[in-house]
This record gives sequence, structure tokens and C-alpha cells, in this order.
Amino acid sequence: ATQTGSRSAAEIAARAISGFTEDGHFIAFLDANGNIEAASDGFSALGILPETLAALVADVANESGRIVKRLVPG
Repeated sequence: ATQTGSRSAAEIAARAISGFTEDGHFIAFLDANGNIEAASDGFSALGILPETLAALVADVANESGRIVKRLVPG
């Protein structure tokens, strides 16, 4: 296995989502403030407001998995 000590969090996140290519599905890794660290192609075109992303992060901040799967009205 390759060591990740020299990679940034953004590089690791980008590698993690690199295979996520299903049409109509999008994924993003967000930091603790809801800022996008990495996102699948087309995610930014969804136009999700930064406030919405921050609220999604806040919703799961104290959960063990911290994974959000939500339909976000657009």
C-alpha cells in the first residue's frame, strides 16, 4: 500500500471520489465548515449554496460516520 503522509487532504479526497462516475449522481468531500475539498464532475453545476453545504455538515458533525445522503432541492 502507498503511504499517504505526503498527500494533502484535498489530494486524498480527490483520489477517493475519482471512480464515482454514475450519471446523475454527485459526490463531494466537505471540510468542517462546509467548504468543498473535492467533488465529482458536475457537482458545482448543481448550484448548492454554501450555507446549505455548511448546514449538511452541521447535521452530521457529531455522528460517527459523518456521511450525508440527501436530496437537495435545487
